[in-house]
Amino acid sequence: ESIEFLISSGIDYEFRTTLVKELHTLDDMKEIALMIKGAKRYYLQQFIDNGACIVGGLHKVEKEEAILFRDELKKTIPCVELRGYE
Repeated sequence: ESIEFLISSGIDYEFRTTLVKELHTLDDMKEIALMIKGAKRYYLQQFIDNGACIVGGLHKVEKEEAILFRDELKKTIPCVELRGYE
């Protein structure tokens, strides 16, 4: 309901996901894209372990894989960008 409300509200918003190697696969990202289909923007952010995570041992998704995610998601969402990847 929240997703539909935001997309149809006319207010400015963005969707974003912080990519964590242990939590996100291409299939997961495709599922998220379908959930937010119709969104204006979607940002894929690089995970940075600052030592304050509830669970240790998490890793960032490497840039090459993030690019793969982005390119696949652009098939569903017109504006998908990476944040934190240089």
